[in-house]
Amino acid sequence: MTQEINSVNLQKAWAAKKMISSDDWIQWLKNFSISLVKESPSNAIRSCSNLGGCTGVLSKALFNASFVSCWPELTDTQQDNLIATLESILNECPSTEVSQAVLNLEEFMTHCERVIQVFFKKSIDCVQMKLPIATSALASRALKNRVYAKALYYKEQEFLEETAKKGSAPQNILFDLLTINNKLQLEEAASGVVLYATKVYRDKLVNVI
Repeated sequence: MTQEINSVNLQKAWAAKKMISSDDWIQWLKNFSISLVKESPSNAIRSCSNLGGCTGVLSKALFNASFVSCWPELTDTQQDNLIATLESILNECPSTEVSQAVLNLEEFMTHCERVIQVFFKKSIDCVQMKLPIATSALASRALKNRVYAKALYYKEQEFLEETAKKGSAPQNILFDLLTINNKLQLEEAASGVVLYATKVYRDKLVNVI
C-alpha cells in the first residue's frame, strides 16, 4: 500500500535559493533528504520520519531510496525543475559532500533502471529512472571531486556522445581522458588516447592543407 506525496512540499525543499557557502548547501541537502523521507509514497520509508524526528543521519542513509520512490510521482515539469537544481549543484556547488551525493544518486538511479529492465523484463519508457543530467556536468564534477573511476566512466560516455555527433571528440575531452587514465595508472589506455589524438588532428591538418 502506498500514499500520495505532496509534490509542492518537495519542490519547496529542493528549491536552491541564496545558496552561497558549503554550509548552505549541506543544510539544503539535509532539508531535502528529510522532505523526501516524509513525502515518500512508500509506507516503509515514510514511517522512518517518525523515528526520532527523522534525523539528518537517518534521512541521509535513506536519500537514494526515498528519491527513487518519489521521482516517478513528479510531473514532467517538476522533474525538469529538479534536474536543473541537481545540475546547478554539479556546476556551482562548493561542497564536495553535496555534489558527491548527486553523483552517487545518478549512479544509483541508473542501476535501478537496469535492474527493472533485466529482472522484470520490460521497458520503463513511461517512467525514466535514469536521471537526464548532462554527461559533461557529471564528468567535470567527478574529475573535480577526484573520483577518478567515476570521472573515467562519464568522460568515456562524453567522448562517445561527441564522436557520434561530430565525428571526433574535442581536445579538452581528450586531455581530460589522458589526465584521468594517468591518475588511475592506466598506461595503455593513456597511450591509446595519445594515438587517437595524433591521428585525428593529423588527418584534420591534412584535410585543411
